[in-house]
Amino acid sequence: MEKTKSFNGLELAIEKYEVKIKTKFKPTREFYNHVGINQKRFGEVVRNNEKLIVSELISLASFFEVPVVDLLPKSNAGHFSK
Repeated sequence: MEKTKSFNGLELAIEKYEVKIKTKFKPTREFYNHVGINQKRFGEVVRNNEKLIVSELISLASFFEVPVVDLLPKSNAGHFSK
């Protein structure tokens, strides 16, 4: 039986961004500085090992041009770290 990958909101925002820029998204040092998140934490968040804090949600939503609610986990849309 084939296991389907479950995407989090950030992964979906990245996919939409890749379609928009017509290339694979590769975070740069400027990206990390702009959104105020380091490389290790960003990777952990993308892999669902860590939850985003409010300031990160706002920065990433702004960068990827998506509503903040799109980045929230669908099962916990009302619960996030402060």
